[in-house]
Amino acid sequence: MVAKSYISDGCTEKGLIKEVPRLHGPVRFEYRVMLSDKIREVLHSWDLISATEKTRRIHAVIIKQIVSWDLEVDGKTLPIDSKTLSRLKRNIVEKLFNIVMQLDLPDEVEPSEELDLDKVLGGDGEDGDGDAKN
Repeated sequence: MVAKSYISDGCTEKGLIKEVPRLHGPVRFEYRVMLSDKIREVLHSWDLISATEKTRRIHAVIIKQIVSWDLEVDGKTLPIDSKTLSRLKRNIVEKLFNIVMQLDLPDEVEPSEELDLDKVLGGDGEDGDGDAKN
């Protein structure tokens, strides 16, 4: 898949954070990519601000840019807010932030979600004898 170079208004992208066994499950989400001028605003004086301010900025970016996610508890989708973010595993919060800020890439689509070219192209993947096509 070729990534978009120009971010149009209202542009959203789908992301995946793959499961890390014994650490956290997978997270599928839709997000708005952060524009370069806003990235500079967020990162301005990053090394000089307190940990509390960094957390506030990270949460604010995620809350503003994440459109939806599949994180649930007891069948209910969790709200995308600071209270929820403060209870998520650190790896998930950092990965969401880094993806939105264009510092990291979402994980690849899991095999079960890969595009089936035979279905798209209308073929069944086999010739008349039941052998796979070359």
